[in-house]
Amino acid sequence: QHRLIAGLLSDAPTDALLAELPALRKETDESRSNALRVQGAAIEGWLHVVSGDLHRAEECVRDVLPLAQAKTPPLIPCLYLATCAALIDAVGGTSNGARALLEQLLDEARASALPIGPTLFAQANRLLLLARSASYRELEDAADQLRRLVIPDGNRHLRSYMHFALGVAALMHGKPVEALDHARIACELGEWCKAAVAQALSALLEAQALADLAQEAAALKCIEAWLPRWQAAGFRLVRAAALLECANLHRRAGRVALARASIAEAHAAL
Repeated sequence: QHRLIAGLLSDAPTDALLAELPALRKETDESRSNALRVQGAAIEGWLHVVSGDLHRAEECVRDVLPLAQAKTPPLIPCLYLATCAALIDAVGGTSNGARALLEQLLDEARASALPIGPTLFAQANRLLLLARSASYRELEDAADQLRRLVIPDGNRHLRSYMHFALGVAALMHGKPVEALDHARIACELGEWCKAAVAQALSALLEAQALADLAQEAAALKCIEAWLPRWQAAGFRLVRAAALLECANLHRRAGRVALARASIAEAHAAL
């Protein structure tokens, strides 16, 4: 499990990590450990999200939810699971009360003085959930709380993910200039710590912000530069989203044939 977590935080190709999942499932099932089963499901769910299989990711979460909702659940693995559920919800899936579970576990994490890493990562994903349902003021308050923890910790990966979450929130609230700033900061931090997922997500956010700013040529250039990198890394969901953004840009410019081709390629990517 630790090897797969390290792979998710590095530049390891997603398909190589997916190939290790059958062995992981067998090991965790044979362990009879609830903690390992929950953490294994969280890892598998994350991999399926970035590879574009949201349904499989949702099933991973659902299969271990009874363990996470027990009277004495394994707190850190459950925090990872709730974080995965939050990501699924944030990208358009459904995971049966992700926000409520995440809020509950974060409260327990604060009371239990858990290690800072899992807690901060969960709080960053909470921002993605808030972006869909909260006011911008509530988002800013949550972001300020997160900054006070992330900045002193000095973890570049968490800082990158925090800025990505803030950028998504800004974009969803009609603030593309702020979203673009956050995207570029997040991408730079992701590059410094060689975190492929952080860079890939931030690059997509940058293209979307440029599109919202009516900088169509810059948005297309960004997407075209990243398409082969997303494909090589196995980030099918990110690649498909970028191709749909391409289709929208082509449609706005009257390039109907190119728009249709981008839509077809996006469907094929998944």
